[in-house]
Amino acid sequence: MPIFSNKTERCLGIDIGSNTINIVELSENSKKVWLKNYGMAKIKEITGKKIKETKHDPFSPFVDEIAETIKIILREAGIKTKKSFLALPDFSSFLISFEVPKMKKEEVESAIQYQARQRVPLPLNEVTLDWNLTDIREKDGEEVLDVFLLAVPNETVRTYRRIAEKAGLKVGALDGEIMGFSEIFGKEEEVVMAVNIKRWSTSVNIINDKKPMQSSSLNVSLDNFKENVASVTEISYNQNNKKEDLEKSDERVKRALANELLKKVQEIYETYTTSKERRINQIILTGRGAKIREIEEVFNENLDTEVDIANPFKNIHYTAILEDLLKESGPDFSVAAGMSLLGLRSLEK
Repeated sequence: MPIFSNKTERCLGIDIGSNTINIVELSENSKKVWLKNYGMAKIKEITGKKIKETKHDPFSPFVDEIAETIKIILREAGIKTKKSFLALPDFSSFLISFEVPKMKKEEVESAIQYQARQRVPLPLNEVTLDWNLTDIREKDGEEVLDVFLLAVPNETVRTYRRIAEKAGLKVGALDGEIMGFSEIFGKEEEVVMAVNIKRWSTSVNIINDKKPMQSSSLNVSLDNFKENVASVTEISYNQNNKKEDLEKSDERVKRALANELLKKVQEIYETYTTSKERRINQIILTGRGAKIREIEEVFNENLDTEVDIANPFKNIHYTAILEDLLKESGPDFSVAAGMSLLGLRSLEK
């Protein structure tokens, strides 16, 4: 459900984070998807400026810095492709799931517009809307349509278009990260939950039969882990504790925060499984926070579902020498790889 899209022969997937930009270039040959190139850079290391958290459009004041970082990644990695599929940040988008009664095709858009006015906390003339019908099912003896709605502030759309223009890119699509996750992690006839732990937020994305079902943004983030661990470590260090004591303090703090994240994820998990009467087959931890060992441990200890660290390159072909490197960096590139694959799949439609 891209906001605007055009077909392309080779695709870049771009994930603009609050600290790091990740880019993946995929191509398709003989019905096989190949990793052509990839790259990553920290915005501050390139430009000397750090993006600050804001409630609305944090990237708008940093268009030049972000575009410059993208250009450097492309140049250093030797990437020539310009057509790009960019992931929109969950913290400045509205991703909403709801149901409407089954109706005639010409009536659906009016019904969705009505629901959007009730659910989107901005006037509709200030946002760009896109939506998917994800399922038709029976409820209380009546057929209903499940709708997945993306609403993006026009200001955010303009910011991303400006970034692309300044970086010399052609926008193939702007879309929510869940659309890329649906391509890269989705499985036929199974429900997958992708928990993306980022610097400012964590997004919880549910994908059913390779279709996006819902996405929620949580206020537990990678920064929470770093700040709390740093605080406890400083106190312990000032008390002249041994190295072993410092490590135990760090672990306790991480496990406490992992349990806080778990509780929020469990609420979403239980609400979905109860309302849809479907079990979640797999939970995938992705984003930089997925590398925090205690999160995987706590999730595995408390959830009766398979929990895995993201490997977005699992079904993508690449040079064997990259095996260990891609396995280690996989969680960082999940969004970018998913958006690139989304671009390739758009060729088939």
